[in-house]
Amino acid sequence: MTIAKIRAFILRHNLLKFLFFGNYFYAFCAVALSLESLYVLGLAAVDLHYLLMLFLGVIVFYTHAYRSLDKTDEASVFQNPFYLQRTLWYIRNGRLVRVQQFLLATIIAIATIYYYWPILNAGMITSAEYVSLGLIMLLALAYVGLGSFNIRRYGLLKPLVIAVLWSALVSWFPVLTSLWVKRQHQQVQASFVLLFLYNTIYILQLCILFDIKDYAVDARSRLRTFIVWLGLKRSIQYIIMPLYIVALLCWYILATTLGYHSVQLVLGYIPLAALGWVIYKLRSPQPLLFYLFIVDGLMLLKALIGILISKM
Repeated sequence: MTIAKIRAFILRHNLLKFLFFGNYFYAFCAVALSLESLYVLGLAAVDLHYLLMLFLGVIVFYTHAYRSLDKTDEASVFQNPFYLQRTLWYIRNGRLVRVQQFLLATIIAIATIYYYWPILNAGMITSAEYVSLGLIMLLALAYVGLGSFNIRRYGLLKPLVIAVLWSALVSWFPVLTSLWVKRQHQQVQASFVLLFLYNTIYILQLCILFDIKDYAVDARSRLRTFIVWLGLKRSIQYIIMPLYIVALLCWYILATTLGYHSVQLVLGYIPLAALGWVIYKLRSPQPLLFYLFIVDGLMLLKALIGILISKM
């Protein structure tokens, strides 16, 4: 099935448009990556409350970010068919989206207070964790807009911020909350650091590649992304490929640290091989759905392969 046929299929089905434009696909990816982190690190206690709030939080976060972006960047909306389709979907479902945002935000707030307040009172959260949590929250606020400051206006910084946020949400927070559930503290393990680094580098590459679809709009808007600054060929050569090599090394060192056997090691290279294929395909123009369905889909592939490997 070609990308064009997949696109036509999705646009004919309201449920699939809701899944992608409503950011539910992102939410599934986040939960899957979180489960991967827990299984890879061998943590038996899974904090289902965190996974639920992560799922809902990703939907609220990206829906707010995209609605704000479409309202403030009208040129991009009408110059890019993907933005136009997404904006029209938000207009047609405006009331539903507003109600959803309110309900989900309310559920997250109530659940956070109800579930994590006893943990807070029990003194389970250390000073270092408070500082780290605060920094992550500031990064998230800066991404959606913190007063007049918005990280999305800084094209070179934006991919790194997104990668760090995602890696914190799917690598660090699940581990942290699972330890809270068991009322335990644990020293930072080398495997955790390697997993966090690996996830950050992997997602960073996806973020940079995702900017390819916005090249024309970003260039007109004078937004200095890596693709605008260096061009596609040099971005792949000088940014993506070095990161790709580091990711290959990170996975090898992580697998070795975890004591994985050769079959697990080889299977773990499947997401990286798929990423290499995507990098190769993006040397030539691709349909916008390729970015939404294939590039972002690599996160889900990585999570499923990681979970499979951890169970072997």
